[in-house]
Amino acid sequence: MGKERSIGAAERVLLLVILLVAAWLRLGWPRIVSFGYDEARVSRLALEMAHLGHFAAVGMPTSAGVPNFPAAVWLYALPYALSTDPLIAVAFTALANVLAVAGVWWLARQAWGRWAAVAAATLGATSPYLVFYSRGIWGQDWLVPGAVLWAVCLVKGLREQRDRWLGGAAFLAGCVGQVHPAGFSLAVATAWLVIRLRLWRYWRGLCAGTGLAALAAAPMAVQVLKSPTEAEGLRQMLGQRATASLTSVRQLARLAASKGWEWFWLGPDWQWGEPLRTVLGWLPLLLGATVAVGMLWLVHDWSTARGAGRSGEGEGARALLTILVPWVVTAPALFLWSKTPPYIQYQLTAVPAVYLAAGAAFRGRRRPAGRVVLAAMVLLAAVVQVRAVSRTLDVVQERQVAGGLGTPLLYAQTAVNELREKGQPVVVETAGADPAFDGDAAVFDVLLWGSERRLVDGRVALLVPEKGANLLFNFDTLPAWEVASDLGIGVPGTLPRRQGEPPYATLQASVPLVPTLTSIEPVRLANGAALSGWTVQTRTGGGTRLITAWRIDRRAAAQYHQFNHLYVEGRPGPAAVHDFSAQSAAWQAGDLLITWADFESVADKVLRWEVGMYSYPGIVRVPLEAGGDAIVLQAQP
Repeated sequence: MGKERSIGAAERVLLLVILLVAAWLRLGWPRIVSFGYDEARVSRLALEMAHLGHFAAVGMPTSAGVPNFPAAVWLYALPYALSTDPLIAVAFTALANVLAVAGVWWLARQAWGRWAAVAAATLGATSPYLVFYSRGIWGQDWLVPGAVLWAVCLVKGLREQRDRWLGGAAFLAGCVGQVHPAGFSLAVATAWLVIRLRLWRYWRGLCAGTGLAALAAAPMAVQVLKSPTEAEGLRQMLGQRATASLTSVRQLARLAASKGWEWFWLGPDWQWGEPLRTVLGWLPLLLGATVAVGMLWLVHDWSTARGAGRSGEGEGARALLTILVPWVVTAPALFLWSKTPPYIQYQLTAVPAVYLAAGAAFRGRRRPAGRVVLAAMVLLAAVVQVRAVSRTLDVVQERQVAGGLGTPLLYAQTAVNELREKGQPVVVETAGADPAFDGDAAVFDVLLWGSERRLVDGRVALLVPEKGANLLFNFDTLPAWEVASDLGIGVPGTLPRRQGEPPYATLQASVPLVPTLTSIEPVRLANGAALSGWTVQTRTGGGTRLITAWRIDRRAAAQYHQFNHLYVEGRPGPAAVHDFSAQSAAWQAGDLLITWADFESVADKVLRWEVGMYSYPGIVRVPLEAGGDAIVLQAQP
């Protein structure tokens, strides 16, 4: 027992190197990570919980209309309590996944010795898929750490016959699925093991762990039952027709063999140069062969009970062998018959088990030559994958690749920080202004957390605060940028993104008198907006654009939309109607709000426009202080 179980200096060095490589791939290239709607939405909920005390009863919404469990939000509230910088939350995820590599090493070491431990940990540390799914703020990035910790608790519980460890496994079995639904495969595996091994004699620990997991799910259950919309979404999802498919099995095979991972970072059309193209082409076969050899030895050990009798390792080997098959099988089995399409990340819980099986190939190699061959295969796979992943991260940092990773966190955060350092409020003009639904708005809302910020839909409005501001345009193709340029508002500038991506556009602006607008005596509405100028532009390609300028004298008490009606000669009613949000959520006293409505060409003579606002969703027009509910703008003769 002592010789095989003792950890010598050489093995400690190997473990340290493996963990350093795992940390380098997961923590290196800081801010070269995805930060889109999903990451921003979870971050916003976590920030509200950490800094505003808003308890998250549900997580971010799903496409099915049912919200996710809030467990991921609770997790990320921890790093966001320390810092509002998303990088800290990303590092939190990465560190958990590095610890998962250490957990894989421990599991294999307890069962099959140092060779198996080094091999399994090396494969886990350098897997491109596992690297990708440990560099973000996603619930699925916790599937691997959760699964490994669950396995550690089970192995210790089975070896030591302790309630507390089995209770911890039961708790994780119920909670990892609340972080991401694919984690419920661990609950299925746990239930099978409880029945198969008659673990109910440890009922105290199992009941405690299961009860705590149920308690964590209670806020979500109450919220869904209280909300008619969410309850209806749940009913519709449960009513969907399930289909049978082997897709989940194929996805697990791709994960285990590191096949096709480039798509996530570099898009579907990426082609490696030689020699990486050839080596990466053969690598899935190499990894598949290693896993297959390990699986064969596990089946052999299981069928002959040899796994319990080598060098004092029997208890560890027996415990890991007991959980390994249900661990591997339940993840794909859960999605063999599914109401929703399975995605490859749903199989992440099983990947550590597959790499443990690969490590078990060394357990059966009594001859040194066999171990050397297998070790050479694992080492080759690790070196190639480290080289490929590091090169990939260099590429996505430097330039845009069609279909690959979107603009990394680095560039959006750098742009925001540069504008924030100028000391004025930041107004962000994007396609959509609601962080709950619009991706770009969600991103900048988080990046500007704690600073004075406004989010404006640049498709319909341009907003300039009274004391001036720095305006950030996600793209210079937004109509807001075009209108600002036409009216000569502000000092334009740019902030860089990657090669191949358009830069961010910026304006340093203060509330101006816009000479190209027709100034009028302000016409005040009861909601605090006053029309102070307007103009009509002929659009290239035909049609007209009605531009209106509003002065704001107070924050909006409700949500308002602006209506724009076009009247022509010979027709009593409006010939065209164009309504949109007046961006009232962003209003503050002294603001200049410029809006526009585009109309197609009309054959008849234009007589006038009528503009005004109404509350939304009530659709009640806002009265003018002077009477009436519409401002009439006469067309020029």
